[in-house]
Amino acid sequence: TASLPRTPFAFAVMGDTQGNPAVNGKLAQYAWALRPNFLVIPGDLVNDGPIKNQWVNEFFASMNPLTSRVPFYPVLGNHERNADYYYRYMDLPAPEYYYSFQYGNAMFFMLDSNKKVDEQSEQYLWLEKQLQVLEEREKAGTSDVVWKFVSYHHPSYSSDEDDYGNLWKGKSTWGDLRIRPLTKLFDRYEMDVVWNGHIHSYERTWPIIAGQVAEDSGTVYMITGGGGGGLEQAGPIRPPFQNNVRRGHHFVFVAVNGKTLELKSFDLE
Repeated sequence: TASLPRTPFAFAVMGDTQGNPAVNGKLAQYAWALRPNFLVIPGDLVNDGPIKNQWVNEFFASMNPLTSRVPFYPVLGNHERNADYYYRYMDLPAPEYYYSFQYGNAMFFMLDSNKKVDEQSEQYLWLEKQLQVLEEREKAGTSDVVWKFVSYHHPSYSSDEDDYGNLWKGKSTWGDLRIRPLTKLFDRYEMDVVWNGHIHSYERTWPIIAGQVAEDSGTVYMITGGGGGGLEQAGPIRPPFQNNVRRGHHFVFVAVNGKTLELKSFDLE
């Protein structure tokens, strides 16, 4: 059963488990040992979504130590290829490729970054409305939500040397520019943490407001794509938004107690 709004809870975040059951299986065992209430997966559960074997004999078989015991909340990555298997195996709120849910005192907004997220898009307008309603409840004193989280696959901010401009050859976009319009909503409605995948490494930013690093407030953007996919390398130049970056397979563990959040990351060792 789900935790009540005033009850502490914990959850794991593990992205890009794709095609490596030996790694994600071990991480699933480690995560279960910490007894999370649920799991968030920022996309790329499998390497090729239309292939049933990858769902049955790779993802579900290897993740079984964890997913047979706790629910998981996924978003679509590019490797799912919007396959029918994703929708048949998942049971998510309509329309499934984006949705929200509350757990404890936290609200989670789950988006599909393969589709449009610009200011006129269906997902942007839906998220804006959701955040407006939440803000109105907060002002009226009828909300028990303390934390606001969002997850989608492609990262808003990344120092990866390859995916968003090969840094050894030229300028980088420092992340997926298609996604940047969403950050305006995050600034306006004080989103706490964004979890992304796609890049097979760990990266965490400083708090960011209006594209600039802040000290006392702002949104923290995290890439946690170390669930099994082939590892990627950070670029040779450190961007100003970067707080921490690390190459290696891993998962993230988040514990929430009221207004306190503890975040730990665990690798294969």
